[in-house]
Amino acid sequence: MNSFLKKFPSITFFLSAFITGALSVLSLPPYNHFIVFLLGFSAIIYLVKMSETRKQTFLICWAYGFGYFTFGLYWIANALFIDIAKWWWLVPPTLLGLPFALSFFWGLAGILAHKFKHNDISLAFSISAAFGLSEFLRGYLFTGFPWNLPAYIWINSPVSQSLSLIGAYGLSLLTFLIGTTAFLILRYKQTKSKPIMYSALFSIAILWGLCACGITRTPNTPSAASDKKYALIQPNIEQKDKWKPDKQWHNLNALSALTKKAAKDAPDIFIWPETAITFPKDELSVFTPLLEEALTPHQTLISGIIDVSTSDTDGENYFNSLIVLDHKGTIQTQYDKHHLVPFGEYVPFRDILSFGPVAQALSTTGDFSAGSGLKTLYTMSTSFSPLICYEVIFPGKSVSTSMDRPEFILNLTNDAWYGDTTGPRQHLAMSQARAIETGLPLLRSAGTGISAAIDPYGRIISSIPLNQSGYTSGYLPRPLPSTLYLKYGEKLFGLIWLFFVGIALLHRKKTV
Repeated sequence: MNSFLKKFPSITFFLSAFITGALSVLSLPPYNHFIVFLLGFSAIIYLVKMSETRKQTFLICWAYGFGYFTFGLYWIANALFIDIAKWWWLVPPTLLGLPFALSFFWGLAGILAHKFKHNDISLAFSISAAFGLSEFLRGYLFTGFPWNLPAYIWINSPVSQSLSLIGAYGLSLLTFLIGTTAFLILRYKQTKSKPIMYSALFSIAILWGLCACGITRTPNTPSAASDKKYALIQPNIEQKDKWKPDKQWHNLNALSALTKKAAKDAPDIFIWPETAITFPKDELSVFTPLLEEALTPHQTLISGIIDVSTSDTDGENYFNSLIVLDHKGTIQTQYDKHHLVPFGEYVPFRDILSFGPVAQALSTTGDFSAGSGLKTLYTMSTSFSPLICYEVIFPGKSVSTSMDRPEFILNLTNDAWYGDTTGPRQHLAMSQARAIETGLPLLRSAGTGISAAIDPYGRIISSIPLNQSGYTSGYLPRPLPSTLYLKYGEKLFGLIWLFFVGIALLHRKKTV
C-alpha cells in the first residue's frame, strides 16, 4: 500500500486535505473550537510544502476547501426537502456542486503561494495573503457568497472585537496568519532558524494583541440603553404551511396573538419577520382591525411582505419587501431587498436552463426583482438600516454610509427552510459580526430561526430559540461611536495584505 501511495502522492494529500477541511468546520458556530481551524491550516501548509507541482498544490488546497464547504454548507440542501418531489434533482448539485465551485477560490490561492514554498517565512506570509485575498473575492465575485469566513471562528471570543477595526475580511486575513503558527514552530525546531522563530512569535503577538484589544474594548457591564423599546415576534410557522391559502389567517392570528402579548411591555416598535404578511399589499385594509386592536397611535409595526408592481413595459415585478405601518395600517415607508439569492430568489441563466426536470421545475417559479439598494428608514421614534435575510452576511454592506448612520440595524429573516441545523446558528453569528463592525445594535426577527437582540459589541441581550414561538422585548441599546471599519471599509485590509505580500517577496529568494 505504501508503494502504491508513493506513486500517487496526490491521493494521499487530497484525502488528508479534505479531512482537515471537514474538521475545520468545528471551529465555526455553533461549535466554536477555533484551535481546530488554526492547527488545520498549519497542516495544509505542510502539505503544500511537500507538494512537487502546482497541480498538486492546487489539488491540496481545493480539497481542503471542498471538505470545509461541504460540511459547512450541508444545511442548504435541507430547503429542498420542503418540496422534495419537485426539487429532488437539485439535492446532489446543492450538496456537492456549490462546495465544488467555492473550493476553486482556495485552490487558486494555493497556486499563488506555490512559488514561495522554498522559504518557510515566505510561504507562511504568501499563503496567508493568498487565502485572505481569495476570501475577499469570494465575497464579491458572481454576486458574492461570504458565508463562513474564517473570521467567524472568533465570534464568541474577545478577538471578534477587531471586526470594528478591520472587518471580517481583515480578521480572516489575520486568522490565516495566526494559523501558520504551528507550522512555523515545528519548522523552527527542525531548522533552528531565528527568522522563523521571530515569524512565529509575530503571529502569536498578533493573536495576543487581538485578544487584549477585545478585552479592553468590551465593557463588563451591559450596553447603555436608549429610551426606545422593541418587541421581536417569532411565530415559528413551518415552511410547508407558510404559503397555504387555508393557513393564511391562522398564521396571521398567531402573529397578532404574540403582538398582543408583547403589547403589555409598551414597545415603540413591534417587529415581525421576513414575509410575515402573506397577502398582497393592496389588501392591507383587511388587516387594519387587528392593528387597531394591538397598537396605540404612538406605536409602529415593521413587517416583511411580498410586494407586486405592474407596468406596461416590465409586466409584474415581485419584491421581497419590508414595510413600516402605523396603527391604522398605513404604510409609512418601504424597503425592497436589493441583494437577491441566486437560485433562491432569481435564476441566473434561466433561458439556458431549459432541459428535462430543470425546465419543468423552473416553469412554475418566477424571479424577484432587486430593490434600489441600502438606505436608512425612519419611524416615528427611531431610524434603522433594513437587511432582509441573506443581506446580513455581507461585510461592509450593513448601512448606506457613515454619514447617514441609523440607530440600529434590522434583520428580518426566515430560517425555517433549514431546520435544526448549523445554518441558522451561523446566520446569527454573522448578524453579531455586523453589529461589531458598525458599532450599532442589531435586532433580528425570524419566522423561525433565532430571533435576537444584539448589542453593539455583538453580545446577545435576549433571544428566542430555534423552532419556538414567542416574543422578546426590551430597551434598544445605544449605538457606539462610528467604528474605524465603518469609516474606512476595506482599506485597512488592503494595507495588511500588502504588508504580507511584501514580507513574502522579501524572503522569497532565501531557502529555509
